[in-house]
Amino acid sequence: MIRGRTAPFVLALVLGAAPACAPDESSVGSVLGAGEGLAAAYFAGRDFQRPSGVYQDSNIDFDGWQLNDLVQARGHFAHTVSIRWTGQIWLEDPGSYTLFFELHGRVRLWVGDALIIDDWVDSGELREPRGTIAGGGWRNLRVEWDQIDGPMTARLSAASPPRDKTVVPPDDLRHGAP
Repeated sequence: MIRGRTAPFVLALVLGAAPACAPDESSVGSVLGAGEGLAAAYFAGRDFQRPSGVYQDSNIDFDGWQLNDLVQARGHFAHTVSIRWTGQIWLEDPGSYTLFFELHGRVRLWVGDALIIDDWVDSGELREPRGTIAGGGWRNLRVEWDQIDGPMTARLSAASPPRDKTVVPPDDLRHGAP
């Protein structure tokens, strides 16, 4: 089912307030096509210091060492990278949604301008912070994540009163590329 897909995002939104710049030649570079999923902006360093590539992830569902392998396959070093996922999330029901983010590390998650998860704490412990937001269609989404060591777990899930908690599927995410 194709939902009302509108308003493409600008690359500047992917990189936050920083001006858009191309990755240096040592980086894998940009691999972002149109379609489902989120834009994944990689930064060298744990605090979004130096843009180092923009990619497309179908969703945020990485368990154990899976994300470590993906980061390395994209030409980056695990545990010395921070990732900012941006795009939109489909929240069909107009009622309340709870978003969950399972991780070892640090995470901040915004829906629109609302910071609904702020768990920016260095921790190797597996945990799942959560936040609540009203649904009702496509909503802007930004997730900032990093991790210091261990398996780089990152998993975005959602639940609403009529729906059980489940990983947000690719067709409920879009990055807005034309």
